[in-house]
Amino acid sequence: MEHHNLDLPKALHAQKGSPLDYVSAFKLVEVLERLFGLHPNWKRMKKVLKEGSEWPMDELDPEFRLSDLEDAIAFGNHKGATKNEDLLKKIVEKDVTYRYGLVLPLDKMKLIPGVS
Repeated sequence: MEHHNLDLPKALHAQKGSPLDYVSAFKLVEVLERLFGLHPNWKRMKKVLKEGSEWPMDELDPEFRLSDLEDAIAFGNHKGATKNEDLLKKIVEKDVTYRYGLVLPLDKMKLIPGVS
């Protein structure tokens, strides 16, 4: 970001066509490995990308589905983040420090063309 004078749209525009392009969809595992190979979860993610993943496909009881949906609505979006702010800050700080993530404030995302 400093290289682009802390100008987020400029920094993102400079990544066009690279594996870091924020609109990138699918990349070869070998390309992703150069970027994420040191991430602690990379081996697991690589396995999923190469072999796929398996999910339980048992039929869910309609009453359980409704109960689960009602619980999710009552809990709300991102409540874990708002109720555990100190934990969120600790996790995000670690991700940013080790360059696993880049935290972008939602109000700044409106400055990026194509992001609403």
